[in-house]
Amino acid sequence: MTSTIRNLSGSCVRMVLLGAAVLCCGTGCKPRIDDTKIVWVDPAQAQAAMTQRQGAFGMGPTPDGVFLDPRTPARFAEGHIPGALNIPLSELNDRFTTLRDYTVIVVYDTDYADELSKATTKALMAKGFKNVRTLRGGLRAWERDGNKVDRGAAP
Repeated sequence: MTSTIRNLSGSCVRMVLLGAAVLCCGTGCKPRIDDTKIVWVDPAQAQAAMTQRQGAFGMGPTPDGVFLDPRTPARFAEGHIPGALNIPLSELNDRFTTLRDYTVIVVYDTDYADELSKATTKALMAKGFKNVRTLRGGLRAWERDGNKVDRGAAP
C-alpha cells in the first residue's frame, strides 16, 4: 500500500511539472526584468554614450545611438531632445524593429517620475536589446543641464 502511494505521488509530481512546462511554453514565458537591471545615466553620460568609441583603447567604431521618446506625439511636440525618435510605448510592440540598427538607445520621459521610461526600457530589454540606457530626470534634467530642446511634431 505504501509503495502504491509513493508511486502515485511521484506520478502526480511529474504530471504537475509537465503541466507547468506545457503552460509555460504555450503562454511564452518571458524573463522578468526588474528595476535593478536598468542602467541610469545623467545627460552628460547619455551624450557620452552616443559619441564615445567602443572597443579596446577607444579604437572601435563610434556608436550609432538614438534618443527614444516613448511619450505621446502631443507631448513629444511640446518638447523633445533634438533628433529623438518618438515611438509611444503603446506602439513599441509594432515598431521596435526600427531600433535594431542602433548600438545605443537612451530612453527618456518628461521628468524625474520616469515610470514611462522605465517601462519602455524594460520592454526593450525583454525583446533582447542590450545597450539600453535610461535618462534620469528625463527632459527636465536634459534642459536643466543647458541642453537644447526642440519643439514641434516629429518629422
